[in-house]
Amino acid sequence: MPTYEYRCDCCGVGEEVFQGIHEKPKRKCSACGKLRLQRLISSCIGFVAREATTLGQVAERNTKKMGAKIKEEEEKSGKAARKKATKELNEINRMTDAQKIKYIEEG
Repeated sequence: MPTYEYRCDCCGVGEEVFQGIHEKPKRKCSACGKLRLQRLISSCIGFVAREATTLGQVAERNTKKMGAKIKEEEEKSGKAARKKATKELNEINRMTDAQKIKYIEEG
């Protein structure tokens, strides 16, 4: 529910009231009881869910992005390592027993 600000034209007392958008504006002052209450126009504060508003939120967002980037790079390097291991295994499988022994002894 929105918060509306009111001020009495007679006594000058101001108050904030939570009201539904479709409710009629209040007229009676809670301090003096007269029907001279006026709704004031004031600025509102908006918030965009994706917008970072503090340095901490910016840092958190950047850390998440960096984490995703690091994970992507690790996956790429993991794929390259698996490809290299598969290639070596295929080479070893094509070797004769004597070649395998020599390969193991030489490292």
